[in-house]
Amino acid sequence: MDGSAGTGLDHRCPDLAPAGRTAIRQSRDLPPPSRIARRACLILIAMITALSAVAADAPFVAAPHRQPLRGPWRFDPVPLGGRRAQPIAIDPSDPWRLVAPAHRSTPSTAPSPRDPGDEFWWDALAAEGARGDWPYGYQLRAAVEYEGRWIVGGVFVEMGGLVTDNVAAWDGTSWSALGNGLPGGVYALVVHEGQLIAGGALELAGGQYWAAIWDGASWSPLSTGLGESVQAFCIHDGDLYAGCGLSTGGSRVARWSGGSWQTVGWFTSTDPARMPGVLGLVSHGGRLVAGGYFDAVDDILAANVAGWDGESWAPLGAGVSGGDWPYARGFHSGGDLVVGGQFTQAGGVPAENVARWDGAQWHAMGDGLGIPGWPGSASVSTFLLRPEGLWAGGSFFASGSESVNNLALWDGNQWIDPGYWPMGAWCIFGLAECAGQPVALGDFYWIDGRYCHGIARFYEIRWHPLGGYGPAAWPVEMTTYRGELVYGGFDDEVSYFVNSAGAWTGDGWTRLGWDPVPTEFGPFGGIMALEVVEDDLYVGGYFESLFGAGGEEVCHGVARWDGSSWHGMSMDSTSVGIVVDLQWYEGELYAGGNYWVSEDDPGPGLLRWTGTVWETVGGGLDAQSGEVIVGAMAVHDGLLYCGGRFDAAGGSPAANIAAWDGAAWLPLGAGCNGAVRALVVHDGDLVVGGAFDLAGGTVSHSIARWDGATWSTLGSGFTGSEDVAEIWSLTDFGELLVAGGAFVAADDLPANNLAVWNGAAWYALGSGADGTVFALAVHEGELWVGGDFLHVGGNASHRVGRWLGPPVVGIDDSDVATALRLDNATPNPFNPRTTIAFTLDRSERVVLDVLGVDGRRVARLVEETLAAGPHRVTWDGRDGHGRPLPSGVYLMCLQAGSQRRAGKAVLLR
Repeated sequence: MDGSAGTGLDHRCPDLAPAGRTAIRQSRDLPPPSRIARRACLILIAMITALSAVAADAPFVAAPHRQPLRGPWRFDPVPLGGRRAQPIAIDPSDPWRLVAPAHRSTPSTAPSPRDPGDEFWWDALAAEGARGDWPYGYQLRAAVEYEGRWIVGGVFVEMGGLVTDNVAAWDGTSWSALGNGLPGGVYALVVHEGQLIAGGALELAGGQYWAAIWDGASWSPLSTGLGESVQAFCIHDGDLYAGCGLSTGGSRVARWSGGSWQTVGWFTSTDPARMPGVLGLVSHGGRLVAGGYFDAVDDILAANVAGWDGESWAPLGAGVSGGDWPYARGFHSGGDLVVGGQFTQAGGVPAENVARWDGAQWHAMGDGLGIPGWPGSASVSTFLLRPEGLWAGGSFFASGSESVNNLALWDGNQWIDPGYWPMGAWCIFGLAECAGQPVALGDFYWIDGRYCHGIARFYEIRWHPLGGYGPAAWPVEMTTYRGELVYGGFDDEVSYFVNSAGAWTGDGWTRLGWDPVPTEFGPFGGIMALEVVEDDLYVGGYFESLFGAGGEEVCHGVARWDGSSWHGMSMDSTSVGIVVDLQWYEGELYAGGNYWVSEDDPGPGLLRWTGTVWETVGGGLDAQSGEVIVGAMAVHDGLLYCGGRFDAAGGSPAANIAAWDGAAWLPLGAGCNGAVRALVVHDGDLVVGGAFDLAGGTVSHSIARWDGATWSTLGSGFTGSEDVAEIWSLTDFGELLVAGGAFVAADDLPANNLAVWNGAAWYALGSGADGTVFALAVHEGELWVGGDFLHVGGNASHRVGRWLGPPVVGIDDSDVATALRLDNATPNPFNPRTTIAFTLDRSERVVLDVLGVDGRRVARLVEETLAAGPHRVTWDGRDGHGRPLPSGVYLMCLQAGSQRRAGKAVLLR
């Protein structure tokens, strides 16, 4: 990567060329990565984590929530607090491989002993990379290994969900900050004489500095003598050199003397509009080579690349040139020097953005790397030599007729497509290798269809996020579409692609197809509503256009996904706003939201798609405040129920909720005295959630039930941390009702933003979430939660949580003696077999399953009706096909009638 010395291997080695070509070509025909291998790795790490925690009897600590809450309807910040989690285990055999994070946290208020614990929450949904600060996004620019950790620098606010301020450390399990970070931006990192040094446009102690050194606890300025931001570091002949720029007066290469920086070369440009700068450094052939934007060094003409022999600078032939802004940046030092950048010629030879210097003359490398029809507009930023060949990263789309999107492989004769597409922003800035695995750095959002947020590592013939499986946006709604879990939400960065829709593939999040999702140039653009109708998925939100099969289409907030491409459903351009919910009713699509015909003329809040145009429904809705919002809809008993913020429906009073029968609006008694944000049909009635404390005049704290004629309460409702509690989502989960939102208690018992209603009382769902829950969905029998949080059930679970088993509702103390009981497996850990004992209080149909840590069933031990009393089942550590399972932690899930229990067993081979 930039500024680093090469490996010393010759990229032209003939032994690498055939193997490289064959490996890449064959990889395109290989099946998807082995899920069994992935599971085995995760199970092993979980086992080590569990045993380490047991052996140390280590307490679990809380983890933070760092960013303001921004709800879909209101954007007023509500601060949330917490502490950073500490990792308790890593995989010593492969510290850089993605593993289930070993984070646990203590809830802000402890759950009742009656409530289910956190054993069912999946712990592999941690944050997946960098997050920027609007409007600058993020760029990951440099990486280096230091004291057993991988240090990454760039321009970003967060890494892995933690505030890190431009520099972060990866320990193989999780990300952590290095002190208070380095405001301003980190462009280069190096380890010199055992010390970690960062360069960039740094701000320390209230001043501007260009280099800083880490003492293990904090950063401090690395003396003076630079004067411009550091773009690259290099160790040459045992000394540390820094390349600086860009400034109007000139830039330099400086050497660290141990007490100050000494200039060894001054670089200038003859074009007053072209600021000089040294962007890359490499040690090659006994010389220090510098590349960047410049025409001369120490008054010696040199076209963007020059070499230092310890006494003086000299050009490398005629250098690199051509294009509007030619420069050299990336280097690979093998037998020959490979140079990347932005240029069209090298030594007068046509060479598109990449060339080879043999010590005497320049050579083109195949057809180069560029953008067809736009010579000199692409760039090559970094190289990495691997057994399969030389990798190049940057911002380019083709090599001749071969499509190579920002990542290409030199097989000895030409650049080929390795089959992985980094896309979403501009380019790859760095390629490096950790523990034998390639790592890519940049400002991309995805590689190979998977969200990675600026950093990814390659293994099992695919790219994977570094840190976990958190989605690219915080979900506002989730549903199942064509057998996959799909979310719609917000990305809190400005980008060309909002990343506001994604699908769960079983081992990561992917965008919907290869066409970009709906786009919006603003901090709150995104998707807030999902509705599945037959084979189509309708989405609504805050966006103006999308890119589909026919190119860009204007759609003003509603679009249709047919499984392969997007289609616009344009609203009248004079009626714009936010689509908050979608509902299919009597053969037509209804869109609820917040619409404005003009600045002084609020829209109707609800529109109906006739097949060709959008129209107002039944005279529309009205609000004395002038702002109408329809944010929740449900169909029940032939009526379309609409909830939100409004005072009237069709000209008649309706307090925030009303029903449409196809011809007229009907009020629901006295309605609710606050916003309605969630509706669901449960146990034959309509359940309403929101931010209110009265429903039909009855005290109902944020939750109420409408039976078609009267309002009633569900327990004593919810309590907020300061103001009224807010319920944002409701869903059925088996026979239970799950509520998600912003609250701290349910039925006056602690419950952190998640709770379960069993028909008689509310119960906490483990230790809950440490931020607002906006979305709930049941997919393949599992409960998924989405929102603006970092932890669920004590696990690092960035924006999405996954409950792997059925909810276990509370047990009164008086029932303990007769209730279903599942004893601990004996022995535990075990090899080769263990015994699971349980007791039934009555004759029941019993199902006993064994689940892996990924939540998938590996064996079913019992499926029959058993008599009341004690029972014992032996498990030999094999799956349902009789195959031995690897070492790891396994869940024992017992269900007898409506009662459910769970336990764990550790298999040691």
